[in-house]
Amino acid sequence: MRQKNKSNNNLSRQPRYRRESSRTMPSTNDQKPPSPRRDNQAYNQGQANSSKWLRSLPSIIAAFVILGSIIHISRLDAQSTQVRVVTQSNSQMDDQLKATINREVSYRESFKDELSSSWLNQSKLTVRSTEVIDAIVSSYPEIAGAEIRYGLVDRTPILHIVLREPHIIIVEDDRSLVLDRHGIAFAEAPDEVVLPDTVAVIEDSAPMDAELGDQVLPLDTVEFINQLRHQFQAKDLTIQRKTLPAVANELHVRISGDDYSGKFDITGEVRLQAGAFFATREQLKADDITPREYIDVRVIGRAYYR
Repeated sequence: MRQKNKSNNNLSRQPRYRRESSRTMPSTNDQKPPSPRRDNQAYNQGQANSSKWLRSLPSIIAAFVILGSIIHISRLDAQSTQVRVVTQSNSQMDDQLKATINREVSYRESFKDELSSSWLNQSKLTVRSTEVIDAIVSSYPEIAGAEIRYGLVDRTPILHIVLREPHIIIVEDDRSLVLDRHGIAFAEAPDEVVLPDTVAVIEDSAPMDAELGDQVLPLDTVEFINQLRHQFQAKDLTIQRKTLPAVANELHVRISGDDYSGKFDITGEVRLQAGAFFATREQLKADDITPREYIDVRVIGRAYYR
């Protein structure tokens, strides 16, 4: 009996193993096998992106074609430039001057050179029109203004040039200069020219060494001469000769059929002086008096004759 109990005690003392101790722990180096579902999603996403890019390809190509077309039609062909020259009015004098001073070939070459001088001027989008026009106008005194034109599709640049309008021909010792309304000399007058009523011929008793492009007469002087001419035309009086003497601010006018001149102050009021001259001239005729040299109306409210 004792032995049996002892044997049972020994059995009861044997160590007990926990169930968990026999479980194998997963290694950290083991990778989880890929999920078939995720592979399908990635594949489908790639297919969708590829299809989307393919669908966008025609639009991308069209965009590049349009951009290339815009760049092409916006470029200016400096080698095929054109020049169109017009005058400010259509008088016969303008036609003769245009034939004399028109340098269309030179205008075209200058225009081509200015466009070729900078890559910016090769495109309608970047052309520096103001600088190009200023350079050309400053080189040719007969040009009053210019404008660069080109069509939406046409690549040929066209330079429209407006020539100055003659207002006065000032006669010096050995030449005659054509002045515009600002008094700027822009051409030499042809030897034989038909003068319209809009152009006055002035003899300069104190000629200057003026060059083309210089302002020979002030703007106010040109306006005074033009307004005085209108006053004489309104009285049906033909001016035979107009002279700028060496005296400052003085203008001498001689009417056809008279042996004397009228003296005017170009800084004064045109209408008052013209009115005084006409009234004095008529009064002297009524009194059977003929001046030998002049009727001076430079002082407002007074008239002198000699």
